[in-house]
Amino acid sequence: DFDNHPAKHINIVASSPVAPCPALPSITPDDLKIAIQSALSSALSSVSSDVEKVSSAVINLSNTNNSIEHKLDEVLNQMDEFRVKIAEIQEQGLQREQRLVNLHREVISGTNRIAELEQRIVALEARDTDQGWSPSPNLDVQVKLKGDSNFSHKIKFGSTVGTLGQALPGSGDFCCKVEDLPPPEELTDYTDVVLAVGTNNLKEPNSDPTELAVRYYNKLKSYRSSLPNTRVYVHGVLPTTNSAINTRVKQFNKHLSDICNSRQMLTYLDTNVFCDVNGDLAQKFRVGGTDVLHVNADGVKLIASRIKFALRRGLGLANGRFVRSGGPRPRNTYTGSQSHDRGGPGNRSRGNYRVGGRGRGRGGP
Repeated sequence: DFDNHPAKHINIVASSPVAPCPALPSITPDDLKIAIQSALSSALSSVSSDVEKVSSAVINLSNTNNSIEHKLDEVLNQMDEFRVKIAEIQEQGLQREQRLVNLHREVISGTNRIAELEQRIVALEARDTDQGWSPSPNLDVQVKLKGDSNFSHKIKFGSTVGTLGQALPGSGDFCCKVEDLPPPEELTDYTDVVLAVGTNNLKEPNSDPTELAVRYYNKLKSYRSSLPNTRVYVHGVLPTTNSAINTRVKQFNKHLSDICNSRQMLTYLDTNVFCDVNGDLAQKFRVGGTDVLHVNADGVKLIASRIKFALRRGLGLANGRFVRSGGPRPRNTYTGSQSHDRGGPGNRSRGNYRVGGRGRGRGGP
């Protein structure tokens, strides 16, 4: 309703002439068609380039995926190989474990057999006492034992069970160290002397096994010179529970063995049977607690049995027991080599017997 609008009465006055609008270019339909085709062609070209890039990226991604799958296959194959190796290792571990179990059983069985053998030895020794073993009538035997606390107070003389037997009369005296061994004059009344000292020397950290062996040798040399007809038995030093002491003990015992094997009328009794695989005192012979040097009751029994065996052998007495046939049957077996002295005036010894070891003494059987 323009007639009634307020702007109807406004006078519009042009302050200046209005410039005419420029003329638009004339565009024909063909020109428009060409322009649209050109734009479409450019757009298609750009899209085609993008498609090629996308296609290339897809191809690269596919190649990468193939490479990853190949690597994954390699890893899986390696894992399969690892599983096979792990299975083999587990199987080997089971086999080794079974071998250890079998070895443990064998050790237990062997320990039981040793215990049974020791019991049989004790029983046979009792039988020996019951049978009234005695030396030949022309033998006047007197034994003297000089040893430390593992020997002198524990090795018993007499004719009852647990003693050396009536065939081996004598007595034992405490002798602490090598330097405490008596002079030859104090041993003239004895046919057989057993020496068992050295532990209390070698327990000292600064002790020298070689120097101690030289002192021991000089004492033995004096016995051989003054007591040519006396059989002397040198017991090796027993192992302890201390490895440092045992290193010195091993060296010292080697010297004692060499000394005894090079002289007549000397017999060395080794101590290998008391050692474990490390050269220490075997667990079954230990007193326990803080006691480093002493053996228990089983150890004392074994010491006495071995001394008794060596003395009887030196006297030419059988180490056996009577059987129903009336003849003696050997009780002890000796697997090492043994040597015998050539003998001399009054020499009734049957040789340089070395319990459980190899002797290189003089003469022959």
